[in-house]
Amino acid sequence: MLKTLIVFCIASSAFSASIYAHHGVPSGTETNPEVLITGNVEIVEWTNPHVRIHLKANNAQGLEQRWTVIADAPRELLSRGLSRSLLDVMGTVQLLAYPSGAQPCSIDCIGFGYNLVDSHGRTFILHQELHEVVNQLIFNK
Repeated sequence: MLKTLIVFCIASSAFSASIYAHHGVPSGTETNPEVLITGNVEIVEWTNPHVRIHLKANNAQGLEQRWTVIADAPRELLSRGLSRSLLDVMGTVQLLAYPSGAQPCSIDCIGFGYNLVDSHGRTFILHQELHEVVNQLIFNK
């Protein structure tokens, strides 16, 4: 139990420090709970340093939410087989994200993308560093 707590603290601080150093986001991201978003891709901002995917989805209470999900840089997504043209035609997707701690999520929500599953069942990693930190936490328990 103590080992798990120590690993979690180290990984969380390393991830938060890297986000802070890279973007100056002091609140970082919430690693618990993750949010599964099922919605329609509305807009894709295919720009450096990070791609932003805008979705409309309904929350558990059936209220519409507008999500901005932050992913890796375009070249990183391309290397994993995910292109802007593919995102533009995906329509409904399932996206696992970790909400930003900087803004409470009500109607307009911001999150860091973990992965995306399209209607054909293909899974794409959206944020490699987040993916590695979360997997480390899961598998080192």
